[in-house]
Amino acid sequence: MGTDEGLPDASVITCDNIVTLPKTMLTEAAVGHLSLEKRAALDHALRYALDIQY
Repeated sequence: MGTDEGLPDASVITCDNIVTLPKTMLTEAAVGHLSLEKRAALDHALRYALDIQY
């Protein structure tokens, strides 16, 4: 992921160490976007990491 998703640099999403953040730490402005295909892959990875059954 990187400039194709609106990010300034190459980046990755890791689902190995998922943490929560308070909403107050987030901004309202989006920093990037994912295509439907990449969102589906992220959804699959999160379901696997959290052992969520379909």
